[in-house]
Amino acid sequence: MIERAGLLRLAVYPDGESAVLPADVDAAVVVDLDDVGGPFGCATFTGPDRVELAARNVTRLRLLPVTVLHQLARSAAVPAQRRAGLNALRQVYSAADGVLRWDPRVARTHRDAWRDEDAAVRVDAAALEVEAFPARARHTLAAALVTATGPYREALEVLYRVVAGEPEPTSDVEDGGQVPDPDDADPLVLAVVWDGNAAAAAELFAGQADLVEHRRASIEVAPYADLVVLRPHGFDASITIAAAGGGVVAAAFGGPDRAAVAAGATTFVSYLPTELAVQAAVVCRDPALRVQALRALVLVSSRRLFPGAPPVPGLAAVLSTADADPAPQVRAAARTARALLRDELAPKPGSLGPQDGDD
Repeated sequence: MIERAGLLRLAVYPDGESAVLPADVDAAVVVDLDDVGGPFGCATFTGPDRVELAARNVTRLRLLPVTVLHQLARSAAVPAQRRAGLNALRQVYSAADGVLRWDPRVARTHRDAWRDEDAAVRVDAAALEVEAFPARARHTLAAALVTATGPYREALEVLYRVVAGEPEPTSDVEDGGQVPDPDDADPLVLAVVWDGNAAAAAELFAGQADLVEHRRASIEVAPYADLVVLRPHGFDASITIAAAGGGVVAAAFGGPDRAAVAAGATTFVSYLPTELAVQAAVVCRDPALRVQALRALVLVSSRRLFPGAPPVPGLAAVLSTADADPAPQVRAAARTARALLRDELAPKPGSLGPQDGDD
């Protein structure tokens, strides 16, 4: 998810339903399909209530968390999958409106794709930079054209003509070197809007995955203890589903093919992207949406449920805001979150702040 200059962009799978536009929400959404034939599109939300509108439509628009796109582009086994991730990121990070959205995450993804052994993937990496950081792309392409040959050179020349008039970049963004990098995480833990237990959520994968295990997690609060483990057909991956109650479950995708399986599941599950949940927990006017977002953040952050899950940037600040929320159900959800994530929120050794990767 990208939010800058009054708009919010989220990748979508184009097979979803049309968004509902409530009369009490001051926002609008436009869904654009990939103009180069990729499988994903981009939903752009505008207006003061853009986060509210996105949160209200997670079960209608098939939203795809941006971390899935980064993992696809960096490490999917099949070049077509890496290209699909890059083309979706090109839409989400577009600077066509004059606002630069290039950040350490996309810089790292571009760097990896630019080194890909497949020439078509490298061309798509160049197209991502042309769309998202055109001034830097001019420099990158000029350097590449010195040695490029054949059809690869021809493709780069087409892109270079698009940015030939761009000035030298006045700033740059490196890959940041985040440790751990959430876009490399295994498992890849995603919140899913689903009003049922883990076994019922597993039925969403019927015919596409086999049940491996159904057990209770060894944590104190029973509603968070129901787990189901699945093995997808034809992929080197696993899916662990944990039920939270209150309309949210989490799906942890593990293994080398985790991003491809998570992306494919967009056709039949409704993700609540973590970046959207971080904002929805704070700015949504509907208390039920704020509670839902908090429950989602608890699940995707829990290393007791999902060992290896990366920290959620901004989580401590979100909980501090929720502690003072005027709605009692939101304050109660914040207290539950703190109890369940006490280890995750504990200060790092030698630090004075919370361990959430951002605050």
